[in-house]
Formats: sequence, structure tokens, C-alpha cells
Amino acid sequence: MKSAKRDFIIEPNKYDYFFGRVTGEGAIRSKQIQRVLSEIGIEDTPEGRLKLEDIFEGGVNALEVKRIRNLYGVTISRSVQVGGKKLLIGYFYEGGVLTSTPKVTTIIPKE
Repeated sequence: MKSAKRDFIIEPNKYDYFFGRVTGEGAIRSKQIQRVLSEIGIEDTPEGRLKLEDIFEGGVNALEVKRIRNLYGVTISRSVQVGGKKLLIGYFYEGGVLTSTPKVTTIIPKE
């Protein structure tokens, strides 16, 4: 199942993070994200990844709740509601160029 052209970039290794396969630093958050995604019916299948990408796509223009600048760029956290769960999704704009295509960097479940 092929995904459509999206308004964001997601690095393939981020799926390990989102679906609970990270060990060491970040393992607790990785498991938390996986649990919340599972609760809203998103599993690590081709269909589940497309559902997740649809959420990211909708989040690109969602309510901005936080903006962090650093030496490498700007991360904008946006709030989305999915299946009764509130998620903050981090979109990273390299070099701080807000007209560029952002990279999805994190999902933060707000329970």
C-alpha cells in the first residue's frame, strides 16, 4: 500500500520510535506512544502507518502550542485530537525555514 504525497517528511526509523521498538534513552516514551496509538486503533501495519500519516498530514495545519528554536532549526508542536486522545506532534523545520517541508520528530500523548 503506497502513501500519497505528503506535506511532511518522516524518517523511516521514526516508526521504530512510534511503535515501541526503541531501547535505551527514549524507550519509556516509545512504549507510551505505542500504547496510545494501539488504543486508537493504529498498529504497525501498512494500513496503520497510512492512518498515522493521515494524522500527521492533518496536524501540519493544526493549532500550534509550542515553538522551540535551536541552532539547527525550529520545532513546532501542534495539537490534534484522535479517537478521544490529545496528541502533540512535533514538526521540525530545518534551518528555521518555515516554508520548507517539515520532518515529523515526535508524538507526545497528553493523558
